[in-house]
Amino acid sequence: MAEETIEIFKLKIDVDAAVEGVAELGKEVERLTDNLDAYEESQGKNSQQAVKARAELKATKAEYRASERQLGKMLLLKGKEIKTVEDARKALAVSNKVWAEQASLYGENSK
Repeated sequence: MAEETIEIFKLKIDVDAAVEGVAELGKEVERLTDNLDAYEESQGKNSQQAVKARAELKATKAEYRASERQLGKMLLLKGKEIKTVEDARKALAVSNKVWAEQASLYGENSK
């Protein structure tokens, strides 16, 4: 019996844009860290501005780490044929992340 291949989906992702996006998040983390240091030095660690800056920094760091993980998965899949369930999971995780970003920018049913 001949092996049959079924194509479920094709996904084109601009890896360079993803790398650039992660790098921008890294710069944002650095900027927020500098802001937090300045607020803590000038107003104290428990000032409203410092608390606010710390919360924003924490959220941005979490987003940065998640983006790095997704980028790693994306780079592993680049040019690779999906042959295992694990590869499919990684591809779906990447596509879900890309879809969520696009949906937040353009709406869920955009082209």
